[in-house]
Amino acid sequence: GINAEYGCPGAVGLGVGVSGASGLFIEFFGTLFLVLTVLANVNELRGHANGFQQPLSIGITIFVIHMFLVPTTGCGINPSRSLVTNLVNWEFPSTFYIYIVGPMMAAVVGGLGYSYVFESHYSPCRPLQAVAPGPSVTNSEHAKHTIAGVCAPHEKRTSFVM
Repeated sequence: GINAEYGCPGAVGLGVGVSGASGLFIEFFGTLFLVLTVLANVNELRGHANGFQQPLSIGITIFVIHMFLVPTTGCGINPSRSLVTNLVNWEFPSTFYIYIVGPMMAAVVGGLGYSYVFESHYSPCRPLQAVAPGPSVTNSEHAKHTIAGVCAPHEKRTSFVM
């Protein structure tokens, strides 16, 4: 775990037996897990209603990440949090780069990965069109276009068929 020699609570440092490469790997995947969770929760194309579930799932994710990362790396997962806590002590271990590089790489990989892998499977809402009911327009088509700013339920579902 983290040594008691760090005076500032929350100061990051590698645990006993954790190498710099392992720490970088651990910080990268911990941050990647958080980034993907946040992106999945704030994606409006998924059709989530505002409520308690999004902040709850993000909070649970942060809790789980801390349970695994605090004993090994001190759980930086945020470069500014890592920098400030170590700045208070004015102590920067030689492996401090992992707390800057790991989360930055995870943010880029997570953002691009989510954008190309997951977000492409959601259909955006069509713009509202003026559709007058008539012989060529079915009731479902008319209802779909009369609700302003809302997608039809089938457009919010995922489709992993490429």
